[in-house]
Amino acid sequence: TTLVPNANVTLGGSGPSRTVNVVPVTNSSGVTTITINVSDGSIVTPITFQVTVNAVDDPPTITAITNQTVPEDTPTGALPFTIGDLDTPVGSLTITPSSSNTTLVPIAGIVIGGSGASRTVQITPAANQTGVTTITLTVSDGTVTTATDFDVTVTGVNDPPTITTITDRTINEDSQTGTINFTIGDAETAASALIVTGTSSNTTLVPNANVVLGGSGTSRTVQVIPAANQFGTAIITLRVNDGTISVSTNFTVTVNAVNDGPLITNQVPITINEVQPIVLSLSQLTVVDPDNNYPADFSL
Repeated sequence: TTLVPNANVTLGGSGPSRTVNVVPVTNSSGVTTITINVSDGSIVTPITFQVTVNAVDDPPTITAITNQTVPEDTPTGALPFTIGDLDTPVGSLTITPSSSNTTLVPIAGIVIGGSGASRTVQITPAANQTGVTTITLTVSDGTVTTATDFDVTVTGVNDPPTITTITDRTINEDSQTGTINFTIGDAETAASALIVTGTSSNTTLVPNANVVLGGSGTSRTVQVIPAANQFGTAIITLRVNDGTISVSTNFTVTVNAVNDGPLITNQVPITINEVQPIVLSLSQLTVVDPDNNYPADFSL
């Protein structure tokens, strides 16, 4: 009765022509003896025959996964699903993933987790990619396979632009840094459309106008020109903007002081005769020192 319950032996027909229908239990195999008793009310005559139900390899099962939507550069998280097989232990089942758009989701971006019947899958799209892919999970018992699939939609987001770092610079007073190279970029915006600006934290030492930008495309330059006779430090900030998001980098320019020599200004032209002594009033001369560093023995 385990293979064929009595209720699954159904008699039909009428008169001398009769039928019997035998229905084995679902997913069962083996041999059973069916007995049909014919009675006239007094005498019973049995009829027996065997029913052999051959085993077949039942396909494995896998539950469905709903379609997913994630922002660019964001994984789905672990999505649960269940596998099973009537003939094969779940630990012996294998799961093979595939992607219809491997540019968006490479096979390496499909990670199967869990154990036994309880499994998970996590989808990680490729960096800076958007679009739709169909993920197919195929479970196999070694002979028969069953598959389920679901869509992953990756929506676009505005990636921030990039700018390389610049090392700190040290120069002497009344000199300049020279041309300093740096690189900018953006995943969605053409480099030519990016806006680069430069500012100084110490505009007395380095006016903003003296942060001179150059170059084009991804290859840009900056030159820092301190004001005359100034020394100290200034933090130079370079900012790149794609119209929505800005990213900055900064570096320090240290300007070392240099001792400038004194200068005599407003000299008066003098005309004299030969061997005539020069007589010059000190009030006609002005002496200046850019560093305001007049020594104790300063004299004219």
